Amino acid sequence: MELKQLAPTFSALGNEDHLRILGLLLSGKLLSCGEIAHDLGLSGPALSYHLRTLEGAGLIERTRRGRTRCLSLPPGWGSCCGRRCCAG
Repeated sequence: MELKQLAPTFSALGNEDHLRILGLLLSGKLLSCGEIAHDLGLSGPALSYHLRTLEGAGLIERTRRGRTRCLSLPPGWGSCCGRRCCAG
């Protein structure tokens, strides 16, 4: 993998709010945008900005559950070593 391909991932991981979002998603639950915003105390526009960055880096996936947009980690993400280091 080239450095150009890794840059968005490392950039996304360098933000505390992004890490907090990923920490919530490590539970394995399918969470709505509203649940994440409430849990982290983020406004809708701020959360939207963070989610675009994480999605662009391939770190999250968006799905729809009825009219609700939900987020999860891509399959296998966060299970790299079986330790809880990623869970915070």
